[in-house]
Amino acid sequence: MHELLRKLNYEIEIHPTVPGIEARPDFLVSNKEEEFYLEATCSEQVSSKYKAKNNIKSTVFDEINKIESDNFFLGVELKGEPTQQPSLKKARRELKAKLKSLNPDDYQYANIEDLPKWSYKFGEWELEFFPIPKKPEARGKKSRVLGACRTF
Repeated sequence: MHELLRKLNYEIEIHPTVPGIEARPDFLVSNKEEEFYLEATCSEQVSSKYKAKNNIKSTVFDEINKIESDNFFLGVELKGEPTQQPSLKKARRELKAKLKSLNPDDYQYANIEDLPKWSYKFGEWELEFFPIPKKPEARGKKSRVLGACRTF
């Protein structure tokens, strides 16, 4: 708000005192023609549909992070949007087995295009996972398995 008002050639006083009022507004804004107090707030209201989709994504990330992998992180590319909570039991089991079957040294310096990809589709929502090898000194240490996320 401050930057916008400055660009509109207003003079700005930050947290001015207002006679007879204890609270201080954010700005006293003025130019040659007008003067007003401005209290700026940020609205974080989002639709219930947006919240529901984010809740689904959060639950999916939490479920995927239950996978234990000594040698790899998992990257995931999200395509589309979820419409319902998917069952991840099978995907978790398969991803864990696939990570366990790989040798991290085979992929340590691989380009992302050369990594194996494993796709799971849930309606219009597709999750494509790929392994990210841990550095040798990080192998065997417990950590969250999700290491990267991209949305398309």
